[in-house]
Amino acid sequence: MKSGALILALIALFGCVAQTCADSEPLRELAAGEQCSIQVARHYVIQDAVSWSNIWRSIPPAPPPHKIDFAAETVIGVTMGKRSTSGYSVAIREVEATTNRLRITVTYQSPLPGSIQRPVITSPFHFVAIPKKYSEAEFHIQPVLSSVVGRGQINFSWADLGTNYFYTLQSSSSLDPASWLPVEGWLSPKRTNGWSTALSSVRARFFRLKAEISAP
Repeated sequence: MKSGALILALIALFGCVAQTCADSEPLRELAAGEQCSIQVARHYVIQDAVSWSNIWRSIPPAPPPHKIDFAAETVIGVTMGKRSTSGYSVAIREVEATTNRLRITVTYQSPLPGSIQRPVITSPFHFVAIPKKYSEAEFHIQPVLSSVVGRGQINFSWADLGTNYFYTLQSSSSLDPASWLPVEGWLSPKRTNGWSTALSSVRARFFRLKAEISAP
């Protein structure tokens, strides 16, 4: 049995998907890249200059940190953790203020299947400043579902969110919520970050990834 967070990442194989979202908080970019000394996946809500200065030292080449008025702004940050090649990235996509906390949407990107990457250890990160509202935050991590078509095959891949996550790749010919089914042969959630099949066997137009946290 699986329980906990449910995450969906959607891709349109033929055509595009129109998406709308609620009003979000403005994001002021502070720092982003693929190399920092923080080797584990973490989320940060930074409310004071001392904490921000300590975190900034982990970001080479660590020039003087951006000046933050912590009476007016909060720093939000994410680190993806240690990865074995280039091609990985993490991004804060949206910050929404709910009734009593911040809802932060973060995407994890992995290299495309078959792409050539540098054999180097990376540790992607992203930090932004937002208007100060709440000290509590709820992070929602979404793996980016990527696809590559070639030589009669379609290959899907996504960034693994952690060893406690299991995945189900689903397909549908429409966006009707009741029409989604696991792709052929996917009988139960799996610990994997890719799937391939013959392009001639693909009948669905849309695919999505369902990620679930395993029960403790």
